[in-house]
Amino acid sequence: SLKIPKSLSILKSIPYLTSRGCPYKCAFCGLSYMHKISKVRFAEPELVFEHLKRIKAMNIGAINFQDDNFTMGKGRLFKILNLIKPLGFKFRCHGKAGQDDEEVYARLAEAGCAMVSWGCESGSQYMLDRMNKKSTVEDNYDVIRWAQKYGITARVFFVIGFPGETRETLDETKKFIAEAQPDQYFVSNFVPYPGCSVWRDPKKYGVVKMGHDFD
Repeated sequence: SLKIPKSLSILKSIPYLTSRGCPYKCAFCGLSYMHKISKVRFAEPELVFEHLKRIKAMNIGAINFQDDNFTMGKGRLFKILNLIKPLGFKFRCHGKAGQDDEEVYARLAEAGCAMVSWGCESGSQYMLDRMNKKSTVEDNYDVIRWAQKYGITARVFFVIGFPGETRETLDETKKFIAEAQPDQYFVSNFVPYPGCSVWRDPKKYGVVKMGHDFD
């Protein structure tokens, strides 16, 4: 189930970005290639506060932070959280396993966070390395455990069928889901969209045939 926590669903909400882009280079994602044209950009915490203060005045009580990686940069993140906490928003956002620590989730909860999502992608370390995730299976366990410890709904996204996937790596992902017990999870088939590493260098991943029909 992908149900929204009640604390979010009963409030008027709006999507909002405090940054554009992501510095990581996951092999299934084309953002890093796009950022050769447009670099990752961050709004100043004070500007975020001014925007959200006006949004609050419109009787909107929930924010869906759409940043690819809202928790990136603890100093900036904590400044934003300190500024917006008095506004009383409930919000959801995206975190990053391998980057975040427990303090991040304690501070998110204090500021009103009701849900965090992560692209954990796989329960197989072999597949995480193939995807260039810069994280470990243990990192994935950690972020789920930390979020739930502080009362935050844990939503996890997985990619299956990335080049190199086998019955055994799929079983590792199934085992991870059963053991980690995320509150919600969503599984997507890998598609080599233009711009991603697999699209640009299929031979590196053992791909011998590439489809170009996205209809």
